[in-house]
Amino acid sequence: MAAHNTSRLGTPLSSSATKVMLLGSGELGKEVIIALQRLGVEVIAVDRYENAPGHQVAHRAHVINMADGAALRALIAREKPDVIVPEIEAIATGMLVEIEKEEVARVIPTAHAAQLTMNREGVRRLAAETLGLPTSPYRFADSLQEMRAAADVIGYPCIVKPVMSSSGKGQSKLDSADDVQAAWDYAASGSRVNQGRVIVEGFIDFDYEITQLTVRATSPRKSPTIWADWVSSASSCSSRPTRCGSAKSARARMTPAWSRCARVPESDVRLFGKPESFKKRRMGVALANGKDTDEARARAKLAAGKVTPVQG
Repeated sequence: MAAHNTSRLGTPLSSSATKVMLLGSGELGKEVIIALQRLGVEVIAVDRYENAPGHQVAHRAHVINMADGAALRALIAREKPDVIVPEIEAIATGMLVEIEKEEVARVIPTAHAAQLTMNREGVRRLAAETLGLPTSPYRFADSLQEMRAAADVIGYPCIVKPVMSSSGKGQSKLDSADDVQAAWDYAASGSRVNQGRVIVEGFIDFDYEITQLTVRATSPRKSPTIWADWVSSASSCSSRPTRCGSAKSARARMTPAWSRCARVPESDVRLFGKPESFKKRRMGVALANGKDTDEARARAKLAAGKVTPVQG
């Protein structure tokens, strides 16, 4: 069955509705859902656990193992979405390719793009082997013995990552051969799917990391450069101070900040509403502006410090 014409936006929960299914409904998915609903889109949020952040704001919510292709196809057949947006890694991307080929629904950006970017092997081989871009040296391994041999070839220190994981889960820095066993065990525990395959990467001593955001739009506009480290990120507007200064002030004026956090100027705190917490899980984010990155970072840390976790 051909997908609905998405050039027109109908009314949610009606026969004219444009329906979007989000595969992955964490804190980032929640923001996408809110934006879609402001456009009058009917949103179906899917995740692996109940009451995910996106579940709390979507029109409907489902809990399935999205890496199970049969379960994913059954849900798509039931909901009949016009558009499918893969938001996390643990998805049966092969099934999405079939869905797209059969024109059951449109996959954004494409099913092939999802296949490439959902695991490190696809991305690395595309960049290094197909496009010939410079990358750190790497080897893939399917066993502890292969990983040990790969680390010997790459050299120490090196980095070990599951081919499919997120938020740093399962990643280790190996300083010597003594670290191999623990890194292998940790990689297996942190992998979302395809447990037992890792990438061993050469270590690069860098000063900073630049994240380049590529946005597809009908009216392309330039965006500020973003750079990030493990626990925080910053957006630089130094190249366009007038425009960015206005944007900072407007964003600050629109914030309904909490009473304690409001004492920190140009800041905001957002909690994701995840049903349970565990070590290193992202439960919220502090946002802040400043005259430079250092001031903004200091304000964000101060605002975050005003949130007190409570057990129970």
